[in-house]
Amino acid sequence: MPGIRAVLLAGFLSGNAIGLLYLTLEGDLLESLQLNPLALFGAFLAVGLAGMMVGALCGLPRFCLEKLGAADGWQGPVVVSGTVYACVGFMISSAVIGALW
Repeated sequence: MPGIRAVLLAGFLSGNAIGLLYLTLEGDLLESLQLNPLALFGAFLAVGLAGMMVGALCGLPRFCLEKLGAADGWQGPVVVSGTVYACVGFMISSAVIGALW
């Protein structure tokens, strides 16, 4: 189903993109890559998996409605999933940066 994949992908990528943007703007991305790139990769995967879970929650009602034949489209859940997890990804990255530096 292309709709549920789009919702999950939006959740995975939006939190990571905002987190990397925040690290770049704060100037800590290069330092993080130099000190421990494996930890940064692990954080990228952890934030992405959490984003996929949020995306699944955002897409579940639409998925159920589509199985019943009453769904119109997937644009709403994709936007909600991306927006919600972009905010969560920003909060996670700002809390982690605040704790580390």
